[in-house]
Amino acid sequence: MSQAAAVAEAKTQPAEETEFKVHTTGLKRKDAPAPSVTARNTRARLDTTSAPSKPTNTTTRTTTARGAATTRTATAAASRTTRSVTSKTTGARSGVGARTTAGAGAKSAVAARAGSPADNGGGDDSKPAKKKRPAWDVKGRLQDLEESHQQTETHLNDSKKQLTTMTDELHRSQATIDELIQFRRGLESTVQVKEKENHEISRELTDLRDQLRSAQSKHESELESIQSKHRIESNEMKATIDSLTREKDNLTLEVRLGKEENMTLRSTISNLSAERVGVESELRGVKSKLEQTEQTLTTREERIVSLEKQLQDAKNLVQELEVKVREEESIRRKLHNTIQELKGNIRVFCRVRPPLPAENEHGEGVLGHIQFKNGEEGAIELSQSVESASGSKAVTKSYPFQFDKVFTPQATQSLVFEEISQLVQSALDGYNVCIFAYGQTGSGKTYTMEGPPNALTSSDTAQLGMIPRTVQQIFETAEQLKAKGWKYEMEGQFLEIYNESIRDLLSEEKEAKAEWGGGKHGAGGDAGKKYEIRHLPGGKTVVEGAVVAPVTSPTTLHTLLTRATNHRSTAATLANDRSSRSHSIFSLRLSGTNSLTGESSFGVLNLIDLAGSERLKESGSARDGERLKETQAINKSLSALGDVIERLGE
Repeated sequence: MSQAAAVAEAKTQPAEETEFKVHTTGLKRKDAPAPSVTARNTRARLDTTSAPSKPTNTTTRTTTARGAATTRTATAAASRTTRSVTSKTTGARSGVGARTTAGAGAKSAVAARAGSPADNGGGDDSKPAKKKRPAWDVKGRLQDLEESHQQTETHLNDSKKQLTTMTDELHRSQATIDELIQFRRGLESTVQVKEKENHEISRELTDLRDQLRSAQSKHESELESIQSKHRIESNEMKATIDSLTREKDNLTLEVRLGKEENMTLRSTISNLSAERVGVESELRGVKSKLEQTEQTLTTREERIVSLEKQLQDAKNLVQELEVKVREEESIRRKLHNTIQELKGNIRVFCRVRPPLPAENEHGEGVLGHIQFKNGEEGAIELSQSVESASGSKAVTKSYPFQFDKVFTPQATQSLVFEEISQLVQSALDGYNVCIFAYGQTGSGKTYTMEGPPNALTSSDTAQLGMIPRTVQQIFETAEQLKAKGWKYEMEGQFLEIYNESIRDLLSEEKEAKAEWGGGKHGAGGDAGKKYEIRHLPGGKTVVEGAVVAPVTSPTTLHTLLTRATNHRSTAATLANDRSSRSHSIFSLRLSGTNSLTGESSFGVLNLIDLAGSERLKESGSARDGERLKETQAINKSLSALGDVIERLGE
């Protein structure tokens, strides 16, 4: 089954936060439609449902795609296709817009529409058989023979074209065979040459080995002769050295006695002369030192004045540079967020996940109907084969869609994160940023946001999701901003919305779990606790009673994610053996202060993993009362979310 997930991101002004109040509306249909978005000021917005979408109407700056379920027969292959949509939303400082990236991934269904006889071309089978003309109708019979002759010529021309094509193919095949035979002969010739070269090299190697052994033998003989000669010469030299040493000692003693006597006589003369010279020298030295001291003092005073001036100039320059750096930092923040706003406060990404091993076992091209346009990063096209009413002809229809970015099944987690990593700086600058994943159950939303179940404990960081990667980058950026006087305090909150009720996934109360349908439904001990959403002065929104944990390092975040994952509500369905039955909301509050400029900022980064949209018939939830209730609540909340995004795009 091929499915898709969407990641969305939103950005609002510093003084406001996204409101998490859940608003549901009643639906007349049992299966709630997926949300749709009409964004006047956005580049692209797509909302896919479980059926093929109508062709997209494109304007200058807005792309609106609505999915409409066809009412005829759906093929089994359509239920295996999904897409993952990544949406990002960033809001301006005025508090009016929210930067949200919203995505929609849903099953693409293939519907068969009965065609009219005109669509089928009015095949020959539908014509009545011609009656035999009477013998007197010579003109009519001649006309029939001409028509039969024309048909025969047409068939003959077609047969000739086929024969020509097959003949050309045969010639190309024969040419390829001849080239391969020639290539094989060349290889055989090369092998013979190489074998001959190897034989010569082997012979040369044998000769060299013989020469080496001969040289070693000769060298050993010469070395032994030299060593013997050296021993004899060494003994002779030792005897000579001993004799010369004794003679040297005797002469040294005589010289020392003579020197001592000479030194005694000279010492008396020197003492008298030195005493006079010393007094004169001391006098000259004192005078010279006095002059040098005066000159040095003057030089040092001038140097001190010069250094004090240079120091003051350096201090002034440092102060000017610090002011300039702070001004450039302020300009950088404005330019960075202006760029984000130019890209669009609401951006929609689409991610198509690769087929699962179980899907590959079917031997079908589960992604064959999805086409990625080369050179267009945001374009994707779905194709659908529709049979005619008679079943004799198949028509392929194409449905193009346009996004801000399309990720192919080969896209890695790091490649997806590159597109949303720029919003990390916006959150540190005091903006409210929202990134959420939307799509059908099993489309890879939780994998995109958190990674696989063991990603946090594994040494392989390539599979880490958007949440741990975002927090890692926030800590790295905050560390770099310390040099500019910024200091940040971070707090994390992890909630889930299950059956229109708020639950705290970071609660440390006793965990309660129940097994349903081979799946798991985990909830903290606060499953029956009521939480109230309050809007505080200044545009802040809080959930009273929910745990707000300080985040001091990425390791702290990993601990919080592990605890929240254990409490997350999941269950098995026919569409996904580990389906998320709730919306999870991870909020990271960033409070920054600058000790140099006195500036302060407060931003909130919301990372949301929405529950997967599903159809009761395909997921099998209708057979379980609890699953049915969950599915209805999920579809209602997703429909309400679609209305909110549509209003934001107006």
